[in-house]
Amino acid sequence: MGKIGLTYFLFAMLQILGSIGFGQTWQSLPYSNFYNTKPWGQFVINQYTNDIWLVNDNKVALIENSGLIQPFGSVDFGELWTGDHLRFIFTSDSVFYMKRTFGLFNFTDYVSTPSIVESEILDITPNADTVFIIKSGSILKYFDGNAIDTYFNASDIISKNEFLYSDNGVIGHNVNYSNVMLLNDPHYLLAPIHDKKFQRHTDSIFAATKKGLMRAYNYDILDTITPNNTINMPSPNVLEIEFDHKDSLWAVFGDVNDTPFALAKLEGNTWTNRFDNSNSPIDFSNFYGLEIDTLGNLWVADLNYLHTFLTPNSPTWLGLSDHEKTNPFNLFPNPASSTFTISGIPASILGKKSIIKDLSGKIVMEFQVIENNQKIDVSPFKRGVYFVELGTSIQKISVE
Repeated sequence: MGKIGLTYFLFAMLQILGSIGFGQTWQSLPYSNFYNTKPWGQFVINQYTNDIWLVNDNKVALIENSGLIQPFGSVDFGELWTGDHLRFIFTSDSVFYMKRTFGLFNFTDYVSTPSIVESEILDITPNADTVFIIKSGSILKYFDGNAIDTYFNASDIISKNEFLYSDNGVIGHNVNYSNVMLLNDPHYLLAPIHDKKFQRHTDSIFAATKKGLMRAYNYDILDTITPNNTINMPSPNVLEIEFDHKDSLWAVFGDVNDTPFALAKLEGNTWTNRFDNSNSPIDFSNFYGLEIDTLGNLWVADLNYLHTFLTPNSPTWLGLSDHEKTNPFNLFPNPASSTFTISGIPASILGKKSIIKDLSGKIVMEFQVIENNQKIDVSPFKRGVYFVELGTSIQKISVE
């Protein structure tokens, strides 16, 4: 099945910075470009495709690596409520998402298929082609359509290859179904843990805490990264960490109240490439997250914009302002039973042929758009999801 989306390039506002050395290096994309989907629930990049996902509990916007935008909502995921804890993860060949009180779903090819019905999922995390499902009382291991109880309990885990680290406030690991803590390691930083990430190309794991970072391998903490052993570290309080395509460490730093105020890159034992309110357009007081794609491009989400630091590896659709954003039309009611109405039809579409396709891409109806608020009869349609194509714009309609 071909990917369905809105075929327009993003319109972007180029931010011109006054700081010497950083002028004209950031580009800021307003959330109006992404159906006002602010990623207060999750901001994440699929490292297998470089697609960007902006997620909250009520809707999702996907920016494909080509610049194509895919909006998703209740038509795709079923009824959505604040508190569903909608969250996406990616395996080597699939996309999965969770809804807290419903379970795990496969969303490959943008079609939602239930994988596991579960009344209380706390979180999910991937490991290659496996999904670990964290629920109250135990952790399930989901692989190839089957879920196995690990008889292991932790409030948070992270796994890569044969390594699985747990986090019940203190980092540990699984030994004979027991949570063995690393607290007694001489390098352990006894402080609240904010984030944990494996390096892209190794099995070393880094943990971000209020007192600095710990680096571990094979359940042994090898060293720490703090203001005492590095240069120009903005703060010991590390809120988030990411690794670029060369496995260089980037970190988001917070003040004593855990409010983000800067991000920087560790090179050797020196923190460089520091960005804060003075030399970037990022609103750190309303910071949602940092992501780095597989080409090394930085993406930062805040209250109003998705920012990216421009490099020679930046996607080609960035920096283009001569592509006018297509105003999407509206379909209602959605879901529809016998008829639906098309409103907000661009004048350029009037008088032209339009089509409706099913999930397989087969054309099930051709019609001419003759007026705004035009009604379409879908009473002969089978129950399911269809795609209404008007010119280069596409919208989904669910028929009951």
